[in-house]
Amino acid sequence: MQNQARKRALGRAAAALARPGNIILIDAGSTNRHIAGELPDGMGLTVVTNAPSVADVLGGRDIDLILIGGRVDPRVGGCIGANALAELKRIRADLCFLGACAASPATGITTTDAEEAVFKRALVTQSERTIVALTNDKLATVAPFSVVPLAEIQDLVVEADAGAAKLEGFDLCGLRLHRAGEVRA
Repeated sequence: MQNQARKRALGRAAAALARPGNIILIDAGSTNRHIAGELPDGMGLTVVTNAPSVADVLGGRDIDLILIGGRVDPRVGGCIGANALAELKRIRADLCFLGACAASPATGITTTDAEEAVFKRALVTQSERTIVALTNDKLATVAPFSVVPLAEIQDLVVEADAGAAKLEGFDLCGLRLHRAGEVRA
């Protein structure tokens, strides 16, 4: 349960970076689901997602919702195949909330699935600004498949108690570092 509270705190901090009228890409992932839940109504937002769980959080809200289709990969929790990629390439977004399995200054953003890495790279390409929100366990770690170097990420949102050792080197990558507020149960 504490992990959910931490992800909600990350979600609040990341969602605060959205601006009125933004077109936002939200990748699959449990932290990104919390970001979607924290986006405010009434800002004229358009959200595009490949994740049914993110769409479920936004359904019925005052947010224009577009669901990228195709076969849902159960390991990823979203559509990542050729159909999803073709749909994504027809969209130009202001913001992207990119999911990540791991991040380090040396290897950048990485993931555990090769096909998912291709889709994630396209999310970054189709967006003006990319934001990654990470729990402490994903900082300074590496997964097998490269998504993008940190130089292609503009904002990194970390937990309030992310230690200096875990964050070492991230400040040298040219991204803005944001700390989530205190965790509320």
